[in-house]
Amino acid sequence: MNSNITSALPVNSTIPRAARILLALALLAPALFCGLANLLLPTLATFNLSLQKASLTAADQFVGLDNYAALAQSPLFGSASSFTLALIVTRLMAVALAPIVLALAAQQLGTPARIGLRLAFTVPLALFAPVSLALRWRLALLPNTGWLAPLLGPGSPLNLGSSAAGVVLLIDGLQTLALACGIGLVVFLPALRAVQARAALVVCWLIGLLAAAAYALQEFVGSYVLTNGRPTNTTLTFALYQYNQAFRFLQFGVAATLASLTLIALAILGITAGVLVAATGLQIGFGSESSGTRPASRAPGVVWLWLLAALGGLGLCTVSLVPQWGALNASAALPPGFALERLLPNTLVPVLAALAVQIPVAYAGALAIGALRPLGRHSEWLLLLFSPWLFVTSGPLSLAAFQGLRSAGTFNSVAALGSPLLISVPALFVFTLFFKGQARQWQRARAAGQGALAAFAMQMLLPSLPLVIGAAAVLALAGVQELLWPLVAASDPKLSTVNVALVQLASSFSLSSPTLEAAINAFALPVFLAFFVVFAALQGFYLERLVINRSTEMDPAAAQ
Repeated sequence: MNSNITSALPVNSTIPRAARILLALALLAPALFCGLANLLLPTLATFNLSLQKASLTAADQFVGLDNYAALAQSPLFGSASSFTLALIVTRLMAVALAPIVLALAAQQLGTPARIGLRLAFTVPLALFAPVSLALRWRLALLPNTGWLAPLLGPGSPLNLGSSAAGVVLLIDGLQTLALACGIGLVVFLPALRAVQARAALVVCWLIGLLAAAAYALQEFVGSYVLTNGRPTNTTLTFALYQYNQAFRFLQFGVAATLASLTLIALAILGITAGVLVAATGLQIGFGSESSGTRPASRAPGVVWLWLLAALGGLGLCTVSLVPQWGALNASAALPPGFALERLLPNTLVPVLAALAVQIPVAYAGALAIGALRPLGRHSEWLLLLFSPWLFVTSGPLSLAAFQGLRSAGTFNSVAALGSPLLISVPALFVFTLFFKGQARQWQRARAAGQGALAAFAMQMLLPSLPLVIGAAAVLALAGVQELLWPLVAASDPKLSTVNVALVQLASSFSLSSPTLEAAINAFALPVFLAFFVVFAALQGFYLERLVINRSTEMDPAAAQ
């Protein structure tokens, strides 16, 4: 059996190779342009800025590696390194075991029970609201009125009251665990449906660990909202340290040094993930349940015990994520200045504008690589052009983006609030793997005499639409919950997003004030309900049918 035979083939052989390559280059061009303009050039600008003594009040002065040497000797760098490393370890512990064991247990259930479990763990996915949740935790931890204070406060059973770092790590770990379990069911269950599940499962698990480390390295909201790095910088993260140096102390050279080190680490993690995807031939397709899936009545008792423990853990993880009953029943008015008719456009319009670019660019690029396959079975190696930025968020590139706004004269404008990243590399990866998995079906439809347009619509376009909706929903949720970039892009209160306004309220009002509760609820609850409906529909009607596997597994018959 020759494994190369079973690799995903290029599209119908009636399309000349030269024409296919030219069409692929045309479709890939927008992604290459956005990658150059929004990823590579800002990265180079960040590295260049790290070699300068730069501030807003004086001309830049080249200092070579002096910023790096000064940073290495700074006590703040040591504090940020220690806490960020602790955060990475905490998230790796949350991601490493529980999600994959939960997926293995869920695989033994019948379809209705498995979908029910998926829906239960859709709750923490739709509840992704870092700012609102951080404020909710602060309310819960208030010494006299917070309902969690007796557990985590001074003299508590967990004895974390004297350690702000311990409390922050515990909170982050619980939230990461809930999210990881929800994401794990989305990713690991399709991998377990593959013919040879072990290989796909291991690759997905490794990529999950890389992602957990990468996003922990860029964590900003928890440290900024919960403690602002206090006490004595024991909860200072790299991202908060970078933000403080640039936008509080105007030391852009030092901040760029931190951003450059972060970008190097993220590039290593992203390239590793890209190599794993390309080298193992990972792809996404549709398939029937594997023979290993058993009905619920035959699931062993240990499976049910684990599932009950998992649901109990889900309850503990999410109980502090929903508004307190008193807040839900309160009739307090929104605080003065918190006008949703002004804040919501500032929040939603830039996100929708960014999506209008991000999704088409990723979709076209994925068609080029995954469907047209200009390099044949080696085409997915083209993803390595983008993989250094696979896990990069706006944080490490915010300095270069901020300078771009100032140069263009768009700082403090609605246009500036849009994401500086006009290409979503994760979406490009996911779409590419899907089109790679569907390419054989497209080819077979053409070989059977189906028209080119009809074959594309039935085998590529229509099956991908729910995936596009899901990717757009994930990017939209991340966009509306963004805090760092709106803080950087605009200082005019009239341009505040909802999350910026919530943080400002927290510093202006008593945290126990019903008005702050009302403001959190007015935004967090509608967002949760809207995204839960979308995610739940995808879980029940689409994601349950997907298979994540390797090229050699997609069509076993082709190997004969």
